[in-house]
Amino acid sequence: MAGMSQRPPSMYWCVGAEGSAVCPGPAMETHDGAKDMGSKLSAASGGHSSGRSPSMEDIHTAYKQRNLSRARDLLREACDGSESPQEKGQLLSISAAHGDLETVRFLLTEKHVELPTEPTDDHPAVVAAHFGHTDVVHELLESLSGPCSPQRLLNWTLALACQRGHLEVVKLLVLTHGADPENYAVRKNEFPVIVRLPLYAAIKSGNEDIAIFLLRHGAYFCSYILLDSPDPSKRLLRKYFIEASALPSSSPGKTDIQEKSTYMKGSFVLAQGFRPWSADPVALAPQ
Repeated sequence: MAGMSQRPPSMYWCVGAEGSAVCPGPAMETHDGAKDMGSKLSAASGGHSSGRSPSMEDIHTAYKQRNLSRARDLLREACDGSESPQEKGQLLSISAAHGDLETVRFLLTEKHVELPTEPTDDHPAVVAAHFGHTDVVHELLESLSGPCSPQRLLNWTLALACQRGHLEVVKLLVLTHGADPENYAVRKNEFPVIVRLPLYAAIKSGNEDIAIFLLRHGAYFCSYILLDSPDPSKRLLRKYFIEASALPSSSPGKTDIQEKSTYMKGSFVLAQGFRPWSADPVALAPQ
């Protein structure tokens, strides 16, 4: 795709060796923050070239060393010394990646850093979702205003949180901000692909608690989920049958199969083997 580097985007999806897996870039596999973010953003902003403000790498290093007060001082100094909205947005991304809610609020309210609604490789909300910083994601999304809809941003952060296993972020996006579990994560001028469907991403990554939450809030199985993840799908379907039979039924005559068919779109499950068959295998998106 034009404008994209050869390396997979740091915080998003790539098609792995198996052809259907969703995987983050290896450089992002850290516990305490965005490993390569400081250097990437430092290079973009020129580092110490001005001789006046600290580089993005300095700020990242302070965060990595858990020197929070120094990181905040450096970040505020860099913000005061910059007139570039892009650089201020990069500072917001760094603080979001490290879960620094206080600094995120400072940049949003005191420095009036604007949050774009289109998901990008270093979008603050997407970075925060990647690392599971629920409070930061909420603060960032609450700052959005204006006529532009953040739906693509919500869809992207939801699918990413599903893939990363951050249940609290998923709950926040669906219950508080209205993200639709049935919507694909797409960016402008992109087509939907199955690996960016929240339920697919959750099941493929082994995050069955998230998959159950999605199913309870509007997600549906589709043929591709059943075909690509037959064993996890079988476990989830069995769990649903058990849960449904334990609940009081308003229609005693209705069978479990009929009740559970509402969780399937365009797909049928054979009772003994849970083998999927699709009436329309060409359609990627549920109707």
